[in-house]
Amino acid sequence: MRPVVLYLRSREVPAALAGAVGTVTVLWVLGFASDYLNEEGGLGLLAVVAGTAIAGSGLAGADIDLDRTGAIAWPSRRAAHIIAIVATVIGIVTATALTGDQLAPAAQITRDAIGMSGVIGLGAATLGVSRAWIPLLTWTLLATLWAPPSTATGQQVLTWMIQPSGTTPATSTALILGATGVVAYAILGPRP
Repeated sequence: MRPVVLYLRSREVPAALAGAVGTVTVLWVLGFASDYLNEEGGLGLLAVVAGTAIAGSGLAGADIDLDRTGAIAWPSRRAAHIIAIVATVIGIVTATALTGDQLAPAAQITRDAIGMSGVIGLGAATLGVSRAWIPLLTWTLLATLWAPPSTATGQQVLTWMIQPSGTTPATSTALILGATGVVAYAILGPRP
């Protein structure tokens, strides 16, 4: 049990978990206070983005070079870490349904968490952990501000995170991003 605890502490998982829970709670309170703020699941999307970005900060330890020299099989641990982020974000955001005032449909939360965790994994592998949130936030903001949900397949692919649940191109895009992010992060690890 001790190696697991050390891994979680070195990746600041307890702090990230507390931050994600706190952020989702604040967003749920805002949504509960005003139906206007949570129109079409907007706060649910924001909760998934925030939870994923916060959790993504723990994709590297304090010394990446030291991690790379360890005689530990990192790819399986890295893949498990991304999958745990997906499960945790889904769990936290869908837990708002227990109150009777869910932030977004569970299928949409699941799709967004999978895709966004993949984007965070790709960001960590290419830009480094400290900048991994930038592509996720930029893509989401651009999709939210300038591209309303559409029936055109190309636009559904580019704006997958704001499409209604059950949209096949959006779901496929999220799954591809999720798988690509897990594989890239597992194999390459975080960029120094």
